[in-house]
Amino acid sequence: MVHPRRQPPELTADLIGEIVLRLPPEDPACLVRASLVCNLWRGIISDRTFPRRYREFHRTAPMLGFFDNLYGGRGYNNPRFIPITAASPFSRPESDSFGSLVLDSHHGRVLLRDMMDDFEFAVWDPISDHRQQLPKPIITGSYISNYNAVVLCGADCCDHLDCHGGPFLVVLMCNGCSGWATCARVYSSKTGAWGAPASVHSGLKYLVNLKSVIMGDKIYSIFRLSAKILMYDIGKHYLSMIDTPDNCGEDDNNVLMSLEDGSLGLADIRNSSIYLWSRKVNNSDGVARWMQCRIIELEKMIPAIKSRTSLARVIGFAEGVCAILVSNGTAGTFMIELKSGMVRKINQSPYDVVVPFLSFYTPRYFIFRPFA
Repeated sequence: MVHPRRQPPELTADLIGEIVLRLPPEDPACLVRASLVCNLWRGIISDRTFPRRYREFHRTAPMLGFFDNLYGGRGYNNPRFIPITAASPFSRPESDSFGSLVLDSHHGRVLLRDMMDDFEFAVWDPISDHRQQLPKPIITGSYISNYNAVVLCGADCCDHLDCHGGPFLVVLMCNGCSGWATCARVYSSKTGAWGAPASVHSGLKYLVNLKSVIMGDKIYSIFRLSAKILMYDIGKHYLSMIDTPDNCGEDDNNVLMSLEDGSLGLADIRNSSIYLWSRKVNNSDGVARWMQCRIIELEKMIPAIKSRTSLARVIGFAEGVCAILVSNGTAGTFMIELKSGMVRKINQSPYDVVVPFLSFYTPRYFIFRPFA
């Protein structure tokens, strides 16, 4: 007896919703393709409640790529966005990028500086394509060009799953404000003005750009040509100095990290190994100390590096996904996820210092904008 072929059950709207909810956020093209299946799928993905549900399900914003300050012609920098997905979720208008330098990126925003003016800043949201020019801060001193700046969310009790369009802060830390002092000033988009400076006598001149890390209300930056880390507490408006690990390598080949256990971390590379450090409070005396917690042997994880003559460099750290970016002059650029140990080659070309960009890219933006 021949049995009639059973038809597969139809997918209900609820089941389709659960399917698309699990599409990987690190590949925004998946949501785009799903929205093109039919009107039902498109309606589910473009529903006003879907973006929030999608972010809450995945929690951690993915790294979509990184910015590289490529030196171009006529004396200007022309930052490029280097996607690590199959397609870039956005394209940067040439009129916005020409003559700018990417200083920092946190909570879906990018901090830009005009190459012709050290203190001409703008905050750009690449996903919504909104850009806001900041008033110039009043800074005086003999070494004011040695500074670091960070952009971050300014909303109270924010989970940073969808900060687009909300208030933001820009923290400017610079040397030489008065003698050998280092000062910090904060711009708030709520007030539209820069606050009063806080200062600390550092006795040092040079801050390393593009190597800051945010941990709660604290921002950490490395000094160049020294063994010091600058800590700024936003809530207390207070600056202090921290020593780097005793056996740490050169400051231009290391990067600060925010570790999953809430401690401050540092990665430095020597020869073909990455040494990971963690700064924790000792329970016996209550003093915070650096401890070497791990060694990553690159030649075992990335065999291509072993046969290369040029040395590997640590070029960045992606907060949230807890990944170190490593570049080799001939092998390319790699991302090492500390939790899983997974290594991924993200670009064939080598880079110096880059600014990782992390954000969700959901239907609220791509349904009404072309996908680059």
